[in-house]
Amino acid sequence: SKLVVCEMPLMMTKVIFVALLFEGALASRSHQVQMDLHTEETQADCQFQCGAEQVTVQVLSESGEQQIPFNVGSGWNVNYINDQSKCLSACQVISPPMQCKGLRTGKYSTAPSKISKAKFAGKDYKLCCVPKKCRFVPAAGWVMHQKFDWDSWHKPLMKVPNYVSYRTCLCCNADAKTIPWGVAVQKNCKLGYKFGLMANAGNEIAKVATLTLSDVVRRMRCRKYCASYKGWEHAKVVDQDRDLRVQEAVAVPNAPIQAPAATADKAQEMGSGNPWA
Repeated sequence: SKLVVCEMPLMMTKVIFVALLFEGALASRSHQVQMDLHTEETQADCQFQCGAEQVTVQVLSESGEQQIPFNVGSGWNVNYINDQSKCLSACQVISPPMQCKGLRTGKYSTAPSKISKAKFAGKDYKLCCVPKKCRFVPAAGWVMHQKFDWDSWHKPLMKVPNYVSYRTCLCCNADAKTIPWGVAVQKNCKLGYKFGLMANAGNEIAKVATLTLSDVVRRMRCRKYCASYKGWEHAKVVDQDRDLRVQEAVAVPNAPIQAPAATADKAQEMGSGNPWA
């Protein structure tokens, strides 16, 4: 029996270890797929600041060097939508009838997007660039993409919606234990990241396989994630699907019931001993 007692913890340790390796492999594979999808986007530096609304490029024409200003996303039939999470690389300036989609740039012959149109010195020009994802740094905001940069783990904190799903990571301005579930969460917390339905199904399998150890790891990740956001360092992990429009009811011990004082008439009836009084 001593041998069995010694082997059981070892077997359990092996099961947990293998399950964690399996979960880690899935996460690694997911990250690798994401990296493969964005590999081409990491092969050039950005030329302009993230979310720049206006850019100026210098071109060499027959009349010499010219500096042409472009309003990003402006011009007829320009569909590019500018936002703070994107910057522009490999920019080229062309004139009609040339089209941006007919150009090729970079190691993988990427077709640039039409970013803007402008008229300068009586001539029409198009700005063609390859948009890149900017990297988000909690202490600095969106920063320009540099060569070989991968997507940042951190993203801007968002407003907490009315409904939050199981295992969602919230970053709060006070100790999570002091913030009850309900509207107080929306007032004192921000949304860090969340899991979709399929991801949560996989998380539930990992939870069983690792004897709930995977959930412990996820809570640690949430704490590490929130620690990077000044003023929102306190992590709060959603323990079940919740509707935050309603306040959570917390059970407390019942207060002792005080018996009402008997009136003089009632006391006289009780003293008479007459059951029909």
